[in-house]
Amino acid sequence: MAALDALLARQQGVTLAWLRSPKARKGTRFWTPDGPNDTRGGTGRLDTARIVDAERWSNEAADTFTPILTRAAAAIARDTATALGAHTPPAGAQPGIATAVLAAVAAATSALHDFLDGVAGLLDQAQEVTDDLEDLAALIRTAFGDRAADVAQHVAEAAATATVNGTAEATAAAVGPGIERTWITRRDHRVRPAHEAQDGVTLPVTEPYDVAGYSMRYPGDPIAPIALTVNCRCRLLYRTEPEETSP
Repeated sequence: MAALDALLARQQGVTLAWLRSPKARKGTRFWTPDGPNDTRGGTGRLDTARIVDAERWSNEAADTFTPILTRAAAAIARDTATALGAHTPPAGAQPGIATAVLAAVAAATSALHDFLDGVAGLLDQAQEVTDDLEDLAALIRTAFGDRAADVAQHVAEAAATATVNGTAEATAAAVGPGIERTWITRRDHRVRPAHEAQDGVTLPVTEPYDVAGYSMRYPGDPIAPIALTVNCRCRLLYRTEPEETSP
């Protein structure tokens, strides 16, 4: 997702700028005195939560993701409705689709928030062993450089999985009754055992799957524990239930 790559690049730049700003360094040992009479330094610690500002960036990410995922959900709803024999997504699907988008945005921003909290934590730890501001700047560059690509992939996958499966479920439920879906995994070594146990399981639409003791409406369901959703690549195959024939 190009928008996410651009957002992470801006995050790194702004975080570095905040780290070096006089406002962030005033009253700390990272202040560089402007002459012998400059008393604006101190012994305080940098406010790394303010410097990284995970809350601000999470909100900005939500504003960025919402229109993108809303457009994607509209296309998914049309394709799902068509595949199930409806000309257009029923009006009754719209609340569920909107909820799926909100859940996808929440999953994506939560993953981003966790990454940024981790960067702030690293800066806190580094203050215990260095008084050099450039050491902290290098740590920020390293954290973003080493993990930005993985974070972007993780966030994009979380958003895509929740949007695709949540939208399809809401649309199929509105098209029903008489719709069922089958849990399909990638059937490779990366599939977690709890999902492998669901592979091929077919249930009526809206009936949740029992995954390791947790109810999941679809793969990547944000209401499930993260251990059951992170990096999930599963999908649901929807179809109309075959009509029963008389003997």
